[in-house]
Amino acid sequence: MLGHTESDTLTLGGTIKAGNKVLVSSAMVEMYGKARKRMSRMTEEVLAGATVIKVDATDLDWVVGDQIFLATSTMNNTHSEYRKITAITGGAITLDKKLAYYHYGAAASTGTLYNGVDIRNEVILLTRNINVRGEAKDNWPGHVLVTDIIESNGAFRVGYMIADNIEFSNLS
Repeated sequence: MLGHTESDTLTLGGTIKAGNKVLVSSAMVEMYGKARKRMSRMTEEVLAGATVIKVDATDLDWVVGDQIFLATSTMNNTHSEYRKITAITGGAITLDKKLAYYHYGAAASTGTLYNGVDIRNEVILLTRNINVRGEAKDNWPGHVLVTDIIESNGAFRVGYMIADNIEFSNLS
């Protein structure tokens, strides 16, 4: 989504100010990207400073260049991290920079120890083959608006969006 903050803005039905650099739906929008394995769990723990993590490689289709997210392993919600994959062999993933925090992993699920809860660290794939991106310029990157609207003839339209395996970035 490209443009300038000074550009004309979109107004829907005379009352809804949508702005500019916007993807708007007042009806049906369905977007489907390529289905990929979205999450894996760490199979070994790593300390801060590590550049390689090991995850469950079952059905793993991740590749070099993919962006991943490592959830926190502690009570501190700021200990999650974003990294890019620079090499991958089976479940061994080399990261683009050192980890700042500890992340827990174990060879097998911890579900039998914790009432069915697997507490091994989650690693989430963020990269998708379809990207909707706002422009990183002038503090107004862009946004997505899904809204219901009443037409001038009184007809009511229901807005909804399905976005499956779609990457949204730099948007509100």
